[in-house]
Amino acid sequence: MLIMRKFEISDKYTMADLGLDIFGDSLEELFICGAEGMFDIILGGRQVVVDNQIEIKIRSKSIEQLMVDWLSEVLYLFDARHLIAGSFALKINKAGPDFLLQGRIGTARFDPLKDWADYDIKAVTYHRLRIKQQDKMYQCHIVFDL
Repeated sequence: MLIMRKFEISDKYTMADLGLDIFGDSLEELFICGAEGMFDIILGGRQVVVDNQIEIKIRSKSIEQLMVDWLSEVLYLFDARHLIAGSFALKINKAGPDFLLQGRIGTARFDPLKDWADYDIKAVTYHRLRIKQQDKMYQCHIVFDL
């Protein structure tokens, strides 16, 4: 079975940036594909075997802010706790004026002494950030600072 990647990596910005064009049939799929694309950049496409799960809850003022907060949190888990996010179960709802993301992340341990990262993403940026819905497909463009 052929599985279509729902993200494209782009290096058309500056030497210190990489971007992702992300696609999803729902907001949840869009956010999951964003995290998968970010780890595809970090790990060079290597797969991981998930052996643990953690709960996550993020509240943000806009859907764009939620995307940045989501990817920043997943990047923090990698940088600070050495956890690779490998599977996702997310739900995104409007909560009053805010957006609320809740769910579970399946993780695997990253050992910096044995494993390697192809790229070191320093930050998720707002540069050229946009999320839009076109025909029943959500699209997002996001840039990472390397």
